[in-house]
Amino acid sequence: MSADDKAPGSGEQKSGWVTRAEASSAYLLAVIFLAAVTVAFIQQRRAGQGVRVLKAQGETINYLVDLNRADRYELMLLPQIGEVRANRIIQRRQELGRFQSLEQVQTAAGLSDRAMETLRPLVTLDGGAGSAVTVSRERNGE
Repeated sequence: MSADDKAPGSGEQKSGWVTRAEASSAYLLAVIFLAAVTVAFIQQRRAGQGVRVLKAQGETINYLVDLNRADRYELMLLPQIGEVRANRIIQRRQELGRFQSLEQVQTAAGLSDRAMETLRPLVTLDGGAGSAVTVSRERNGE
């Protein structure tokens, strides 16, 4: 073994640019990090909290949207709610202070009864926690 094969100031053998101890430490840290991320993900899913996932063909919503707090972009994630309807909902909410019923939202957004039935399991007016739901949509309706 030549002098170039040892790390400066140590008796450890070098493997390329790093010592074996450095490589082992980096590997151990990577394993710990992946384990922590996995545990956090599992705990979040068990708690019923959703994770927003954007897909190439549409969006997925894994939580209830509070119509009294949601911003325009969050409203636009809902099926049948595009930019125009989201703006109408926000404008009417500002006029009322808060929505008292989903019928007020339906009127403000100009939604049909059928569209409102699609939204009912996805939304709340009180910010209360509900069971996680998943909805996918291909395109935004106006």
